[in-house]
Amino acid sequence: MIRHRYSRAYGKNNGVSADAEIHRRIIMKILMVTMGLGIGGAETHIVELSRALSRLGHEITVASAGGIYVDELESCGVRHVTLPLNTKKPAALRQSYRGLCELISSGGFDIVHGHARIPNFILSRVRKKIPFRFVTTAHLDFKVNFIYRMITRWGERTLAVSEDIRDYLGREYGIPSSQVDITINGIDMEKFSPDVDHSAVERELGLDPSHRKIVYISRIDHDRSAPAFHLCSIAQSLVRDYPDTDIVIVGAGDDFERLTDAAIEADKLAGRRAVVLAGGRADINRFTAMADIFIAVSRSALEAMSAGVPTVVAGNQGYLGIFSSEKLETARSTNFCCRGCPDATPEQLERDLRELLAMSPEQLREIGEYGRSVVREHYSAARMAQDYLDCYARLDPPVS
Repeated sequence: MIRHRYSRAYGKNNGVSADAEIHRRIIMKILMVTMGLGIGGAETHIVELSRALSRLGHEITVASAGGIYVDELESCGVRHVTLPLNTKKPAALRQSYRGLCELISSGGFDIVHGHARIPNFILSRVRKKIPFRFVTTAHLDFKVNFIYRMITRWGERTLAVSEDIRDYLGREYGIPSSQVDITINGIDMEKFSPDVDHSAVERELGLDPSHRKIVYISRIDHDRSAPAFHLCSIAQSLVRDYPDTDIVIVGAGDDFERLTDAAIEADKLAGRRAVVLAGGRADINRFTAMADIFIAVSRSALEAMSAGVPTVVAGNQGYLGIFSSEKLETARSTNFCCRGCPDATPEQLERDLRELLAMSPEQLREIGEYGRSVVREHYSAARMAQDYLDCYARLDPPVS
């Protein structure tokens, strides 16, 4: 650890001065703390961020309750520490508090970075006992009530993944915009590439390689899975008119059993297997490479765009439709989450899917190439890592 050099990197203003360039060249020890590493946008954000910072030479440790992405983190040299950070049960909170106290007191971390409500609350308690530099990220607009507002804690500085999340932090928690930095969902474009081999997935799921695939990816939770059910409701009509088309839904969650029933009913109506449920997966880049049309929000939409796939941006919070240059600013302002957009409906989804299915290969390629160019210009993993380092550089100097 290089604490004496590290302190030089903090400027007293909110801009990034020449000191930030010093900061980028300093090797830091950074602890990321989150609830878990299962399937989800915030989880993959943390994985890609940790990987990008590690590539720059920083020593990254992640503490969480574990999940499907732990092996991927450890394979790129990121240490993982398992603590029950995904539950509010008193015994788990005590265990996580003790574990984080031990980890932080012995770890010599330059930055401790919280990524969810429960970890942030525990870290705020640990910080009363052990001083450390504390930064947080707001990945979405959490539900707010009196109790949640009382227990929610934010760091010395906070990163928000979109402009509307920054506005939400000011409106609901009174955090000045000067203390909030905007970041992105950075995408590894080599990982999410059109050239990824997806043949193993087709064999595993029994998919016809000659068929076109409409792929939807999300957590299958009751508050996130509406487009999955819309797909089941329109499957019969789509495969009747486009018999060379399969629908693949990737994800798991508390609504998966109900979705399974809906998929079985869709297959019965279609007279064949029309909807394929792949469950929770870590090899998402194979599904983006396999897709001919993709449906998603947030970073899953960006991952598909990185792979050059025409993407319908649709989720429980709204419907943006087929991504194009006309929709770029709206998409960027909400982190591709459709907040404030009209509700997603089966009818609108079917209209857009039919429009894409009727297009020529050249038209689809043009849409896909535009999406990939947007990711290249605005959403690289390197840019995300730089946003975080710039935020760290804006921290006030530590009190001596």
